[in-house]
Amino acid sequence: MRNKWMTIVLSVMSGLILVGSAFTAFMLYYVERRDNVIKVKMDESGMSSVEFRAINIAPGDTREYLVKLTSELEGPCTLSLDFQELSLEEPAAPLKEYVYVTVKVNETILCDGLLKDIYDLPAIQMDCTLDGKEPFVFEITYHMPESVGNEAQNAKASFDLALTASNE
Repeated sequence: MRNKWMTIVLSVMSGLILVGSAFTAFMLYYVERRDNVIKVKMDESGMSSVEFRAINIAPGDTREYLVKLTSELEGPCTLSLDFQELSLEEPAAPLKEYVYVTVKVNETILCDGLLKDIYDLPAIQMDCTLDGKEPFVFEITYHMPESVGNEAQNAKASFDLALTASNE
């Protein structure tokens, strides 16, 4: 009789541990994805910006951000994205030398390259339709190859992503 109760208690505890582990894994994934969504509101001026301060990424890491832009402008327009480098307080190794950036809209790659090269590019332009209710969504991915070594240790990058919409 005692073995039967022990079996039941162990089975219940194992089930609770399994359910708790699954719940914890789900919550960690949900929170991580939620934190990678950047909501941007643009007024009728058609200008806004997103601040990226002291980004630090390790070799082999990839960070993905979904940018959801809602605007008071409506209709077809041209959206410009401009990566504007900000100077760092410490002249540590600049992360821009090692991190690759990809900007995509609906699986179409708009730009792909080292952050230092993207700083020098003219603003990325894309045609889109803003409706004032549904956000226009694009994805920004940062990746540092595993092959980057100690030279990128403690490297950081800070920049503004200037967004401009024009329906002229």
